[in-house]
Amino acid sequence: MKRCAQLMLRYAKRRNISTGQLLKNPVTLAKLTDITEGIMAVESLVTRIAKLLDDGCAIPVEAYAACKIVGPEFFWQAADSLVQMLGGRGYIETNIAPQLLRDSRILRIYEGPTETLNMFIGSKISNKSEELYQFICQGLEAPQIADILKVAVEQINARYTSSKIPFSERSVASRWLYACTGEVVTLAILLAAVEGAFKRSGSERLYRTVTWAKLNFEQKLERVLSGTPAELVMSSSDTITELISDYSNAIGEIEQTLPGEERELDEMLYCSC
Repeated sequence: MKRCAQLMLRYAKRRNISTGQLLKNPVTLAKLTDITEGIMAVESLVTRIAKLLDDGCAIPVEAYAACKIVGPEFFWQAADSLVQMLGGRGYIETNIAPQLLRDSRILRIYEGPTETLNMFIGSKISNKSEELYQFICQGLEAPQIADILKVAVEQINARYTSSKIPFSERSVASRWLYACTGEVVTLAILLAAVEGAFKRSGSERLYRTVTWAKLNFEQKLERVLSGTPAELVMSSSDTITELISDYSNAIGEIEQTLPGEERELDEMLYCSC
Protein backbone atom coordinates (compact mmCIF):
# COMPACT_ATOMS: atom_id res chain seq x y z
CA MET A 1 0.00 0.00 0.00
CA LYS A 2 2.86 2.36 0.79
CA ARG A 3 4.48 1.60 -2.57
CA CYS A 4 1.19 2.33 -4.32
CA ALA A 5 0.98 5.67 -2.50
CA GLN A 6 4.57 6.51 -3.44
CA LEU A 7 3.97 5.84 -7.12
CA MET A 8 0.68 7.74 -7.15
CA LEU A 9 2.28 10.75 -5.48
CA ARG A 10 5.17 10.85 -7.96
CA TYR A 11 2.82 10.68 -10.92
CA ALA A 12 0.30 13.17 -9.50
CA LYS A 13 3.02 15.74 -8.82
CA ARG A 14 4.28 15.56 -12.41
CA ARG A 15 0.99 15.18 -14.30
CA ASN A 16 -0.89 18.30 -15.32
CA ILE A 17 -4.48 18.14 -16.58
CA SER A 18 -6.95 20.80 -17.76
CA THR A 19 -7.70 21.88 -14.17
CA GLY A 20 -4.06 22.00 -13.13
CA GLN A 21 -1.74 19.68 -11.22
CA LEU A 22 -3.26 16.22 -10.72
CA LEU A 23 -2.15 16.17 -7.08
CA LYS A 24 -4.42 19.13 -6.31
CA ASN A 25 -7.47 17.47 -7.84
CA PRO A 26 -9.99 16.44 -5.14
CA VAL A 27 -10.47 13.00 -6.70
CA THR A 28 -6.75 12.35 -6.37
CA LEU A 29 -6.66 13.67 -2.82
CA ALA A 30 -9.64 11.49 -1.85
CA LYS A 31 -7.97 8.35 -3.19
CA LEU A 32 -4.65 9.12 -1.53
CA THR A 33 -6.43 9.91 1.73
CA ASP A 34 -8.20 6.53 1.65
CA ILE A 35 -4.88 4.79 1.09
CA THR A 36 -2.92 6.63 3.78
CA GLU A 37 -5.71 6.24 6.36
CA GLY A 38 -6.02 2.56 5.44
CA ILE A 39 -2.28 2.12 5.97
CA MET A 40 -2.48 3.71 9.42
CA ALA A 41 -5.50 1.61 10.37
CA VAL A 42 -3.98 -1.72 9.29
CA GLU A 43 -0.69 -0.89 11.02
CA SER A 44 -2.57 -0.07 14.23
CA LEU A 45 -4.40 -3.40 14.17
CA VAL A 46 -1.43 -5.59 13.26
CA THR A 47 0.95 -3.82 15.66
CA ARG A 48 -1.48 -4.18 18.56
CA ILE A 49 -2.04 -7.88 17.94
CA ALA A 50 1.72 -8.46 17.62
CA LYS A 51 2.28 -6.67 20.94
CA LEU A 52 -0.37 -8.77 22.67
CA LEU A 53 1.18 -11.94 21.26
CA ASP A 54 4.60 -10.87 22.55
CA ASP A 55 3.00 -10.37 25.97
CA GLY A 56 1.59 -13.90 25.90
CA CYS A 57 -2.06 -12.87 25.53
CA ALA A 58 -4.67 -15.08 23.88
CA ILE A 59 -5.98 -13.73 20.57
CA PRO A 60 -9.40 -14.84 19.26
CA VAL A 61 -9.30 -16.33 15.80
CA GLU A 62 -11.71 -13.66 14.54
CA ALA A 63 -8.99 -11.03 15.05
CA TYR A 64 -6.59 -12.92 12.80
CA ALA A 65 -9.32 -13.28 10.19
CA ALA A 66 -9.98 -9.54 10.35
CA CYS A 67 -6.29 -8.86 9.64
CA LYS A 68 -6.43 -11.22 6.67
CA ILE A 69 -9.48 -9.41 5.34
CA VAL A 70 -8.54 -5.75 5.73
CA GLY A 71 -4.89 -6.09 4.65
CA PRO A 72 -5.52 -7.65 1.22
CA GLU A 73 -8.76 -5.71 0.62
CA PHE A 74 -7.15 -2.33 1.31
CA PHE A 75 -4.07 -3.32 -0.70
CA TRP A 76 -6.30 -4.29 -3.63
CA GLN A 77 -8.09 -0.92 -3.48
CA ALA A 78 -4.74 0.88 -3.38
CA ALA A 79 -3.34 -1.07 -6.34
CA ASP A 80 -6.53 -0.55 -8.35
CA SER A 81 -6.39 3.20 -7.63
CA LEU A 82 -2.75 3.24 -8.75
CA VAL A 83 -3.51 1.59 -12.10
CA GLN A 84 -6.56 3.83 -12.58
CA MET A 85 -4.50 6.96 -12.00
CA LEU A 86 -1.67 5.88 -14.28
CA GLY A 87 -4.05 4.99 -17.09
CA GLY A 88 -2.23 3.19 -19.93
CA ARG A 89 1.02 3.51 -18.01
CA GLY A 90 -0.51 1.23 -15.40
CA TYR A 91 -0.23 -1.68 -17.85
CA ILE A 92 3.48 -1.25 -18.50
CA GLU A 93 5.43 -3.84 -16.50
CA THR A 94 8.43 -1.60 -15.82
CA ASN A 95 6.13 0.85 -14.02
CA ILE A 96 5.65 -1.69 -11.17
CA ALA A 97 1.87 -1.19 -11.10
CA PRO A 98 0.92 -4.43 -12.95
CA GLN A 99 2.89 -6.58 -10.51
CA LEU A 100 1.33 -4.79 -7.54
CA LEU A 101 -2.13 -5.34 -9.00
CA ARG A 102 -1.52 -9.06 -9.52
CA ASP A 103 -0.02 -9.51 -6.07
CA SER A 104 -2.84 -7.64 -4.36
CA ARG A 105 -5.45 -9.66 -6.25
CA ILE A 106 -4.05 -13.04 -5.28
CA LEU A 107 -3.88 -12.10 -1.59
CA ARG A 108 -7.68 -11.77 -1.53
CA ILE A 109 -7.85 -15.48 -2.35
CA TYR A 110 -4.86 -17.18 -0.69
CA GLU A 111 -5.19 -18.30 2.94
CA GLY A 112 -8.96 -18.08 2.59
CA PRO A 113 -11.11 -15.88 0.33
CA THR A 114 -12.45 -12.69 1.88
CA GLU A 115 -16.07 -13.85 1.52
CA THR A 116 -15.40 -17.12 3.35
CA LEU A 117 -13.63 -15.33 6.19
CA ASN A 118 -16.47 -12.82 6.49
CA MET A 119 -18.96 -15.67 6.79
CA PHE A 120 -16.76 -17.36 9.38
CA ILE A 121 -16.54 -14.21 11.52
CA GLY A 122 -20.25 -13.56 11.10
CA SER A 123 -21.25 -17.08 12.13
CA LYS A 124 -19.02 -16.96 15.20
CA ILE A 125 -20.40 -13.72 16.55
CA SER A 126 -23.99 -14.41 15.53
CA ASN A 127 -23.87 -17.55 17.65
CA LYS A 128 -23.12 -15.55 20.80
CA SER A 129 -19.34 -15.70 20.87
CA GLU A 130 -18.26 -13.51 23.81
CA GLU A 131 -14.52 -13.98 23.32
CA LEU A 132 -14.30 -11.35 20.61
CA TYR A 133 -16.22 -8.77 22.63
CA GLN A 134 -13.85 -9.32 25.55
CA PHE A 135 -10.86 -8.95 23.23
CA ILE A 136 -12.18 -5.64 21.89
CA CYS A 137 -12.79 -4.38 25.45
CA GLN A 138 -9.52 -5.54 27.00
CA GLY A 139 -7.03 -6.35 24.26
CA LEU A 140 -7.87 -3.45 21.96
CA GLU A 141 -8.95 -1.24 24.87
CA ALA A 142 -12.11 -0.05 23.16
CA PRO A 143 -15.11 -1.05 25.34
CA GLN A 144 -17.38 1.53 23.68
CA ILE A 145 -16.81 -0.08 20.30
CA ALA A 146 -17.69 -3.48 21.78
CA ASP A 147 -21.02 -2.07 23.02
CA ILE A 148 -21.73 -0.45 19.65
CA LEU A 149 -20.91 -3.71 17.86
CA LYS A 150 -23.28 -5.72 20.09
CA VAL A 151 -26.14 -3.43 19.14
CA ALA A 152 -25.17 -3.58 15.45
CA VAL A 153 -25.10 -7.39 15.44
CA GLU A 154 -28.52 -7.49 17.09
CA GLN A 155 -29.88 -5.11 14.44
CA ILE A 156 -28.50 -7.23 11.60
CA ASN A 157 -29.85 -10.41 13.17
CA ALA A 158 -33.28 -8.83 13.57
CA ARG A 159 -33.35 -7.78 9.92
CA TYR A 160 -32.45 -11.17 8.51
CA THR A 161 -34.56 -13.27 10.86
CA SER A 162 -37.77 -11.25 10.39
CA SER A 163 -40.69 -12.26 8.23
CA LYS A 164 -39.66 -9.65 5.63
CA ILE A 165 -36.34 -11.22 4.68
CA PRO A 166 -35.71 -11.17 0.91
CA PHE A 167 -34.94 -14.92 0.79
CA SER A 168 -37.35 -17.78 0.41
CA GLU A 169 -35.21 -20.22 2.40
CA ARG A 170 -34.13 -19.63 5.99
CA SER A 171 -30.78 -21.35 5.43
CA VAL A 172 -29.96 -18.98 2.56
CA ALA A 173 -30.89 -16.01 4.74
CA SER A 174 -28.58 -17.31 7.48
CA ARG A 175 -25.61 -17.55 5.15
CA TRP A 176 -26.23 -14.03 3.86
CA LEU A 177 -26.62 -12.87 7.46
CA TYR A 178 -23.20 -14.29 8.34
CA ALA A 179 -21.52 -12.69 5.32
CA CYS A 180 -22.98 -9.25 6.02
CA THR A 181 -22.30 -9.49 9.75
CA GLY A 182 -18.70 -10.46 9.09
CA GLU A 183 -18.13 -7.33 7.00
CA VAL A 184 -19.45 -5.11 9.80
CA VAL A 185 -17.55 -6.94 12.56
CA THR A 186 -14.28 -6.70 10.62
CA LEU A 187 -14.58 -2.92 10.36
CA ALA A 188 -15.52 -2.74 14.04
CA ILE A 189 -12.34 -4.61 14.98
CA LEU A 190 -10.33 -2.22 12.82
CA LEU A 191 -12.02 0.80 14.41
CA ALA A 192 -11.37 -0.58 17.90
CA ALA A 193 -7.67 -1.05 17.16
CA VAL A 194 -7.32 2.50 15.85
CA GLU A 195 -9.29 4.01 18.72
CA GLY A 196 -7.22 2.09 21.26
CA ALA A 197 -4.01 3.28 19.61
CA PHE A 198 -5.27 6.85 19.69
CA LYS A 199 -6.13 6.67 23.39
CA ARG A 200 -2.66 5.38 24.19
CA SER A 201 -0.83 7.98 22.09
CA GLY A 202 -3.15 10.98 21.78
CA SER A 203 -1.75 11.50 18.28
CA GLU A 204 -3.61 14.01 16.12
CA ARG A 205 -2.65 11.88 13.12
CA LEU A 206 -4.43 8.89 14.65
CA TYR A 207 -7.49 11.00 15.46
CA ARG A 208 -8.05 11.48 11.72
CA THR A 209 -7.78 7.73 11.22
CA VAL A 210 -10.30 7.13 14.01
CA THR A 211 -12.76 9.42 12.21
CA TRP A 212 -12.09 7.64 8.90
CA ALA A 213 -12.50 4.16 10.42
CA LYS A 214 -15.66 5.18 12.29
CA LEU A 215 -17.31 6.48 9.12
CA ASN A 216 -16.36 3.30 7.23
CA PHE A 217 -17.96 1.19 9.96
CA GLU A 218 -21.13 3.30 10.16
CA GLN A 219 -21.62 3.42 6.39
CA LYS A 220 -21.10 -0.33 6.05
CA LEU A 221 -23.66 -0.97 8.80
CA GLU A 222 -26.14 1.37 7.13
CA ARG A 223 -25.76 -0.44 3.79
CA VAL A 224 -26.20 -3.83 5.43
CA LEU A 225 -29.34 -2.74 7.29
CA SER A 226 -30.90 -1.12 4.20
CA GLY A 227 -29.97 -3.97 1.84
CA THR A 228 -27.82 -4.01 -1.28
CA PRO A 229 -29.38 -3.65 -4.76
CA ALA A 230 -28.45 -7.24 -5.67
CA GLU A 231 -29.94 -8.55 -2.42
CA LEU A 232 -33.25 -6.76 -2.94
CA VAL A 233 -33.76 -8.18 -6.44
CA MET A 234 -31.83 -11.43 -6.01
CA SER A 235 -32.77 -14.18 -8.46
CA SER A 236 -33.03 -17.86 -7.65
CA SER A 237 -30.33 -20.25 -8.84
CA ASP A 238 -32.70 -21.60 -11.51
CA THR A 239 -33.45 -18.11 -12.83
CA ILE A 240 -29.77 -17.16 -12.88
CA THR A 241 -28.93 -20.37 -14.74
CA GLU A 242 -31.58 -19.66 -17.36
CA LEU A 243 -30.48 -16.04 -17.82
CA ILE A 244 -26.82 -16.88 -18.27
CA SER A 245 -27.51 -19.89 -20.47
CA ASP A 246 -29.26 -17.56 -22.89
CA TYR A 247 -26.02 -15.60 -23.36
CA SER A 248 -24.72 -18.37 -25.63
CA ASN A 249 -27.24 -17.27 -28.25
CA ALA A 250 -25.58 -13.85 -28.35
CA ILE A 251 -21.88 -14.61 -27.81
CA GLY A 252 -21.56 -18.36 -28.33
CA GLU A 253 -20.36 -20.99 -25.85
CA ILE A 254 -17.28 -20.59 -23.69
CA GLU A 255 -15.23 -22.64 -26.12
CA GLN A 256 -13.69 -20.50 -28.86
CA THR A 257 -16.52 -20.37 -31.39
CA LEU A 258 -18.48 -17.60 -33.04
CA PRO A 259 -22.25 -17.29 -32.50
CA GLY A 260 -24.06 -19.17 -35.25
CA GLU A 261 -20.87 -20.89 -36.40
CA GLU A 262 -21.41 -24.44 -37.70
CA ARG A 263 -18.91 -27.01 -36.43
CA GLU A 264 -20.45 -30.15 -37.91
CA LEU A 265 -19.31 -31.61 -41.23
CA ASP A 266 -21.66 -31.36 -44.11
CA GLU A 267 -23.70 -34.60 -44.32
CA MET A 268 -22.37 -35.11 -47.83
CA LEU A 269 -18.84 -35.40 -46.40
CA TYR A 270 -19.48 -38.10 -43.78
CA CYS A 271 -17.73 -41.43 -44.27
CA SER A 272 -20.15 -43.92 -45.79
CA CYS A 273 -18.06 -47.04 -45.12
